Amino acid sequence: MYKDIFESIRNEAEKRNLRERTIQLYCSDVSYFLRWIGKNVSDLTLEDAESFLTAKRLEGRSPETHNHYRSAIKFLYKKVLKIVWDDDTVPAMKRERNLPAVLSRDEINAII
Repeated sequence: MYKDIFESIRNEAEKRNLRERTIQLYCSDVSYFLRWIGKNVSDLTLEDAESFLTAKRLEGRSPETHNHYRSAIKFLYKKVLKIVWDDDTVPAMKRERNLPAVLSRDEINAII
């Protein structure tokens, strides 16, 4: 159904020398997004991307997965459909970073 879109994604990605695996993942993620939205490609808006990503976040997707979906959709909008992308409307999720556990002086002395 969206064969021409996937060919356009591939062409734009190859122009930028993206890896084959990245191209495959972009096509897969865009396919999932388009099926979820259920709209014609010419009718897509930034609000569609935002609502999809919000739904994925509320389902408990990790920041890494969320941001991967976002990258694929952003590539579709900017490079293929030539729709202006606004990072404020469709923000990336901040990744959680935990500090490493540090042993106390007593724990270090016990080990020694």
